[in-house]
Amino acid sequence: MVMGQREVDELTARRDAVQRKFDFNANRIDDLEAEHQAEVLGFLTSIGLNEARLSDWAGHFRESMISSEYPNRADVFERMRLADPLPRSEDLEEIIAILLGEIQAQREVSRFEAGVWHGNFYNSVSRDIIRIGPFMLFTTKGKFVRYDSEALVPLAVSRRIPVASEFKAISNTSRAKPGDIVFAPVDPTGGYFIKTKPRR
Repeated sequence: MVMGQREVDELTARRDAVQRKFDFNANRIDDLEAEHQAEVLGFLTSIGLNEARLSDWAGHFRESMISSEYPNRADVFERMRLADPLPRSEDLEEIIAILLGEIQAQREVSRFEAGVWHGNFYNSVSRDIIRIGPFMLFTTKGKFVRYDSEALVPLAVSRRIPVASEFKAISNTSRAKPGDIVFAPVDPTGGYFIKTKPRR
């Protein structure tokens, strides 16, 4: 069947109208996306989650002794810093959880198992570790442990040998049960002193 010119013109007009509507909707979507990005970025900036702060936090959580028990915590800060154009909602939720977890971890004494390098082995050896907040790590066998996030094995036995009073405090802490009050060795520098001072 051969279509008349009038029918062709009507179909062409309908096609053009649909295309104009499509173009309008596409432009509107782009405008709304731009507005959304501006609002979210404004919110992130208002609470301090700019690129510089995220970089600082990534460094802090990477070096924190607490990360010896919870490795890879800093990854989400790097993902958000490099996010284009916006971070995922899952990343925001993870950051909130990490910040809240940091508050709790700073005041707790925790026991966990991890690989520890002893210097005379090619591979790490699994050891029970006690962490006192962000201040101290030691094995239940009475060895100070240093944490280095850049090392192939982040946990390693410190060259610093505990003196008698320190060894006794480590032993008492290792045997303590929930609710017990004991004196424990604490490095207020967050492990720097233990890492750099092999002898008392």
